[in-house]
Amino acid sequence: RARGSRRVTAPSPNARAGFLIVLLAALFTYGLIHVFSVRFATGEVYPEYSSLRASPNGAKLLYDSLSRTPGVTVSRNYSPLEYIEETNAAIFFLMLDLGELAAGPEPYERLANRGNRVVAALDWRGKDKPRHIEEIEKRWNVKFGFDSDERAAHPFYFAGAPGWSVLNHDGAKILAIERDFQKGSVVLLSGSRDFSNHATVKFDRLGLISTVIGASIRVIFDEQHF
Repeated sequence: RARGSRRVTAPSPNARAGFLIVLLAALFTYGLIHVFSVRFATGEVYPEYSSLRASPNGAKLLYDSLSRTPGVTVSRNYSPLEYIEETNAAIFFLMLDLGELAAGPEPYERLANRGNRVVAALDWRGKDKPRHIEEIEKRWNVKFGFDSDERAAHPFYFAGAPGWSVLNHDGAKILAIERDFQKGSVVLLSGSRDFSNHATVKFDRLGLISTVIGASIRVIFDEQHF
């Protein structure tokens, strides 16, 4: 053997296996980061009708549009409702579970009583009526209606609302109502579709959105309830 030559040792099978594992882990991590980057860019990691979601069933376009409207300030809330000390604001609760509202309406009443306009776009996808529904119907003097046909355009609606102002309806089905609560008011809607990016692009529901906001110059999108 020539002087000064070095012997080259081939990697052992274990070393090669370890390298492949590290390489696969790196590729997996890169792919995961890429997928999450795409989903964060579109907001798909957020729930339906979140103001952070940019897909058709999100509400980011409405949020961004209002934030660019002169004289209107827009923000998001991530804190529990009991920590909201806001007054004279329109507070949006999109895709709010009807069962959650029926079980605990007090925080929403408190916000309205402080002078806010509480906008609750409700959602109910269960086959049976939620618990405590009778209590809130009596407390708020409203009657909820449920269509047994799941293919109906409005399977959930308001069957009666004495003392409330009707803002929108489809035939006999009442879809949006409003009522004063001490210093403020509550607006109930039987769905969130009018607030979606899809509806905002079409410009055909902006009249109702304007009515829902009312005279408020400050709008808050609640994200905590999601």
